[in-house]
Amino acid sequence: METEVLVALVGVGGTLGGVALGQGSAALMGWRQRRRETATRWVADQKEQAAAILSRALRLERQAWDVAAQLDQEERDERLPGHGASLLLLPAGGIPGVVDEIALLILREAVEDGFEQLDLLENEVETYALIAEPEAVTAVRQLVECLWNVYGAIESFSTFDQAADAVERARSARDAFANRVRSSLGVSGNVTTDPRPRRDEEEVDGR
Repeated sequence: METEVLVALVGVGGTLGGVALGQGSAALMGWRQRRRETATRWVADQKEQAAAILSRALRLERQAWDVAAQLDQEERDERLPGHGASLLLLPAGGIPGVVDEIALLILREAVEDGFEQLDLLENEVETYALIAEPEAVTAVRQLVECLWNVYGAIESFSTFDQAADAVERARSARDAFANRVRSSLGVSGNVTTDPRPRRDEEEVDGR
């Protein structure tokens, strides 16, 4: 009788142990599956956020190039004589001999839109910073800083070359960010920096 009870207990214990082992194995597999799904979602989120940031940055660059033609190359002690350092504060008619009404309207609309887009970009960057690698976050914040400098140059009615140089620095920062994102996602190779849309006088003379 005792032997039969012992055998029964061993059988029950083995069954319970098997159930526990099976449950533990299933739990481990479930945890691993959830971890893989979470990692996949994070990668997808990083790609989506980075793509949105790059798209907005590119739009800001193109808009800046479009309006840079309204800037001149005149050397003046004050770029906006008698009106401070912001074209947003100029009278609607502009400044005779410096910036006319039409050019002022184009520049002002570009700056106001640029500032609005940069505010949105900063919000996107802070969201991206929650899921991205530190190096990518550093790179994208440098990009945002460069873009603020671009629109600051336009707002202050800097010379064309000063604004163009600022845009080119932003372009390089955008490419650096894109390469950092590619690296974090395991994509091989780097994005080649776009060629300059203009050349220095020294380069032209050296043709």
